[in-house]
Amino acid sequence: MAGDARIVLVSGPPGAGKTTLARPLAKALGFALLSKDDIKEPLFDALGGVRGDAEATQRFGAASWEVLWALILGFGLSAVVQAEAKLDAAIAAMPSSGDPVASIDAARRVVGDYASFANAYEVATHAYAPVKRSAFAAIDSRAQAMGNATIAFSAAAPRPWLFASQARKQAYRLLQDNSARARASMAQLDHLSRTISSSSDLGALNAAVAQASRVRQELSGLYAASSAARSVP
Repeated sequence: MAGDARIVLVSGPPGAGKTTLARPLAKALGFALLSKDDIKEPLFDALGGVRGDAEATQRFGAASWEVLWALILGFGLSAVVQAEAKLDAAIAAMPSSGDPVASIDAARRVVGDYASFANAYEVATHAYAPVKRSAFAAIDSRAQAMGNATIAFSAAAPRPWLFASQARKQAYRLLQDNSARARASMAQLDHLSRTISSSSDLGALNAAVAQASRVRQELSGLYAASSAARSVP
């Protein structure tokens, strides 16, 4: 590895949030951001790779690692490397100098500077947390609007008179029940909002966004049911 270049590998399955983490992390460290797939896909297309061919995909994947490491080592780049491959596979793909001691030393430098990574991760978290809070706020706003509308349907519904149809009485009860459930769901959102207002814990933020999405779906269902119930004659 040339000079004092450092590499941070961000690895995980599709949808794990690699890009979301890698971008602010690279910015916080002042490193280049490289992705194996950004190299593999152009190579695959330019050299006539066949989609669905597992052997070709593996071959192009290995070639992409060689190109990536050649760029890093050739230019002495410090980089955040993003890939779906497991960490051990990424290290194994590093070009070997033929000297076992040098290879082990290089691998240690790739993954061993944990204190630097941890500090950078903490800095990146401060950039990532507002993004998640913003996502939560958008979900919360939409959910609260549906909750308030559901409650308003109930408040505006006149109590059925004694000889009203059974369907009208059932619709009225549904409106009242949905209103109570909407209030409970909105209380959950308020609690979540207070919980994450000053939190920088990524696990807590992700959990809050996921829970808010579930509450929004529930409120959407209550809104739809109440909207239909209020038109029952």
